[in-house]
Amino acid sequence: MPTRRLECYKLFLCSLVWQHQIEPWVLYEQNHLEQFLKKASVPIPANATRQVLIELCQQNLNQSLGKPKRLTKPRF
Repeated sequence: MPTRRLECYKLFLCSLVWQHQIEPWVLYEQNHLEQFLKKASVPIPANATRQVLIELCQQNLNQSLGKPKRLTKPRF
């Protein structure tokens, strides 16, 4: 039973993210945010806080999701 709930929750989160075409930057750690920005050649301020990194990602990396994918309905 808990695995069904977890699967439904994952599908819900995935559909929410794809529907709004947003990347949940707040879920990433600071070092991962820095890596995303460095790969995209976005300049990072020396004293950047996590919130500043999130804002930079939202401004500069909005194309990273690609096109929405079709989700299959779970069969229970």
